[in-house]
Amino acid sequence: MRSSLVFLKVLVPALVLAQSAPPPRHIQHVAPVVVAFTNSTLHPDAFTTLPKATLLISDGRVVAAGTEVPVPAGAEVRDLKGLHIWPALIDPYSDLGLPASTAEERKAEQTGSRHWNDALRADARAHALLRADADRAAKLREQGFATVIAHRMDGIARGTSCALHLTDEPAAEAVLRSDVAAHFSLRKGSATNKYPSSQMGAIALLRQALLDAQWQARTAQPTTDPVLEALARQLQGRVVVEAADRNELLRWNALFRPFGVTAIARGGGDEYARLVEVKATGMPLILPLQLPEAYDVADPYDAQEVSFARLKHWELAPYNAGLLDSIAVPFAFTAHGRKDLKDLWKDLRRMVACGLDSARAIDALTAAPARLFGLEQEIGTLAVGRRADLLITSHHLLDTKNTIHETCVPRSRPAPLGGHVRPQPRRRHLGLAGEGRARQSRSHHAVAR
Repeated sequence: MRSSLVFLKVLVPALVLAQSAPPPRHIQHVAPVVVAFTNSTLHPDAFTTLPKATLLISDGRVVAAGTEVPVPAGAEVRDLKGLHIWPALIDPYSDLGLPASTAEERKAEQTGSRHWNDALRADARAHALLRADADRAAKLREQGFATVIAHRMDGIARGTSCALHLTDEPAAEAVLRSDVAAHFSLRKGSATNKYPSSQMGAIALLRQALLDAQWQARTAQPTTDPVLEALARQLQGRVVVEAADRNELLRWNALFRPFGVTAIARGGGDEYARLVEVKATGMPLILPLQLPEAYDVADPYDAQEVSFARLKHWELAPYNAGLLDSIAVPFAFTAHGRKDLKDLWKDLRRMVACGLDSARAIDALTAAPARLFGLEQEIGTLAVGRRADLLITSHHLLDTKNTIHETCVPRSRPAPLGGHVRPQPRRRHLGLAGEGRARQSRSHHAVAR
């Protein structure tokens, strides 16, 4: 009897402790559910249209797509008659979840053996610095974005970016890939050093740092400077530079060419002024999906304040993407810098009206960004095996009557039990059973009015 009591004294506390811990997430997982979107106008990529097609999705991936795809038994069927399915959009240049540093954060960096100029922050890694920004992510999803390439836009050497899915998961779990590219600018941001105080100084500072990093890597000299170590690695990988205009773009080419690097340039939208020189650099571009607003020149005195160069840019900016495409310069679009995303599609339609091919315009928001950052096997199209990031719309993406019904972004992991959603044909929220989805705001969002 006494031995039984001793046994219970040992067993009962152990059971209590065991029950206090939450069950592992994998216990909640369910077998993947096959979801079949039928009778839709399917656009697996920007250049292909399949009428009355079927798209099969399972475990967040595309299983099959086509006009003669059989629906397997037990699949959850969504009849999308009259609706369109597209790959979700990708923004290749974003600072989502990565605000500029505060003074306190800057002070915390000044420890150990670091480069003497704090405008060089090459050792920063976006995936380790992410902060949740649900409001901005929701606004991007409303316009059809499912992925962004995000980095901290602060400093001359800004560190690396990460590919971030716009899900409702914690930021760390939403990272699709870390260290996708190293980013540079000619603005020192929140750096406290007085030098550099000019663009010439910024170029000199960065060039010397790159030379130091290259020399140390070549001679295998030991270093405790994390900035130089990071720069040496980044010279062997993908580089993105920020150019305010076409002249700055050419300066970047002159800076990185001696190091054997052909960078991706975030342009200023005025490359039309030096097309031959821009083409000769071989640099892929990230173009701002933003056109200048018309100037109010009704008053003759106000008109005198608007230079001819600014008026000419307003006239030619809509032709920029079409002209670059005509000479085979690869590019993608970014919505970064827009004050309001609601007119994004209006500006894109204006570019198409000024000569840009409509399919190429959509490609620059889907597959092209994925190719630039080596993510084409994961996102950008709805080919078999790709992630099932997709848009469901009422019309063609460039139609003035179009409405984005939903941006579907599967979770990185299967959802727990209870995530089943009954079929809702022709409804806005067409979420995937057994998978997470990034929904828009409750009201219908008209792409253009």
